[in-house]
Amino acid sequence: MQDTELKIIAFFLNNKAIGVKTSTGIEKSDLVVCNADFPYAVKNLIKDKYYKDEYTDEKLAKMKYTCSTFTMNLGLKKEIPELAVHNIYLGKKFKEGIEAAFTGAVPENPSLYIYCPSRIDRSMVKNGGECLNLMLRVPNLLFKEISWNNTDMELLTNKILKELENIPCLEDIEENILYKNYVSPLDMESKFNAYAGTAFGLSPTLTQTNYFRPHYRLSSADNLYFVGNSVHPGPGISLVLNSSKIVAEEILSSKFH
Repeated sequence: MQDTELKIIAFFLNNKAIGVKTSTGIEKSDLVVCNADFPYAVKNLIKDKYYKDEYTDEKLAKMKYTCSTFTMNLGLKKEIPELAVHNIYLGKKFKEGIEAAFTGAVPENPSLYIYCPSRIDRSMVKNGGECLNLMLRVPNLLFKEISWNNTDMELLTNKILKELENIPCLEDIEENILYKNYVSPLDMESKFNAYAGTAFGLSPTLTQTNYFRPHYRLSSADNLYFVGNSVHPGPGISLVLNSSKIVAEEILSSKFH
């Protein structure tokens, strides 16, 4: 809804969520399921402090958050059969490189996740070639050392491409690029409403893991449910799907069934 500027706000009555309020009016419903990032949703979509429970803006600011990602999407005119669908490239000083995302720095020799879906779906490309998705872990926007302006983007893009040239089947990657774009932490925040541009929501630290994560429902508001990275049971595709399963089962077993 970010693109349509509806500015959805949770709408409550007598401790119950009864719909959402937008710039075009109130859309009533029996219940509300929110799959926006939990910290973003509680901070921006719930205006009444009472319904935030313990998750005030101040508390959210003090919680621990995961890193972000810089993702580059490439369309190549060259087919690369040596690649699998999922590929991991480990750069030099791997440990330091991985830790850099949590200290506010970009590694000198990036380690990358390389996704090549065109290896199994040739309908994604015309006249041969490949589609690549390159993901690098980077600091979230709570770190101020990187501005993520056009100069930063260009430097990081060139660094990643130079690193890829160390892979035998990708040594000529630059001359084979037909299309290139990227998703930065700023995009994560502005396009996907990820709190501080994080890629995986709240960190699964000891005091923020499993049961200690925000639950799928706030105690102050019936009929309002949350799913996603930042709520119980945790981040990652399998756990996010599990959070959706938990909410679905709760709804089906409730009076709405």
